Amino acid sequence: MNNNILLSEERYNRFKAGHPAGFIEAFANHYYDIADLILSDERLNSPFVFDIDDAIEGLNMLDAMRNSSESNTWVEVNK
Repeated sequence: MNNNILLSEERYNRFKAGHPAGFIEAFANHYYDIADLILSDERLNSPFVFDIDDAIEGLNMLDAMRNSSESNTWVEVNK
């Protein structure tokens, strides 16, 4: 995929970088990408939407961060 073509899409250029509304636009674009993936025939093949393994890895990292904060020690991330 050519990122230069992708970044020239109007939906990625509605606000200037750093504009507070850009945060909301980022979520709108993310939800658009998820819907696009669901409606396409290329399921589980999008560089913009994470799969369940990525989600579980992120949750494990957040759990380790919480445990580390509570125990005030380094905690290994479960895989």
